[in-house]
Amino acid sequence: MRIPALTFCLLFSLILNSQNKERPTIEIQISCGFAAVTSINISNYQGLIRSKNYSAIKSNLFNENKFNKLLSAIALKELQLKNRITLTTEEQLQMKAIAKLNTRYSLCFTCTSHYEGKINDLFNKKDNAAYSFINSILFEKF
Repeated sequence: MRIPALTFCLLFSLILNSQNKERPTIEIQISCGFAAVTSINISNYQGLIRSKNYSAIKSNLFNENKFNKLLSAIALKELQLKNRITLTTEEQLQMKAIAKLNTRYSLCFTCTSHYEGKINDLFNKKDNAAYSFINSILFEKF
């Protein structure tokens, strides 16, 4: 009787704590870990910007993944400010919707800097340092 009960408890806890679940916090990792490696998602966006694949960035505005939406909105806002792109009405509305998200984010840079907040604060200048930092990393400004 104890073995089936123990097995049930273990399986139940594994299901509840599955790593496949979407986390409520978007984690933006830049130069993290022992090797100080930038996350593959950030590297992918840097490549899209470098290769001027703006259509892929625009399509990620409508991606279900909030991380992709966030990076796309930041990148497209900068590209629009530099007059490199023109956004459709639908894309502008989607960017406004992303800027209003109440989802929490976590930004870490190496082991020295760590920011936390909400996405809507990133776009409303309350977390201007974090926004500027993400922007500068995406566009490889340093």
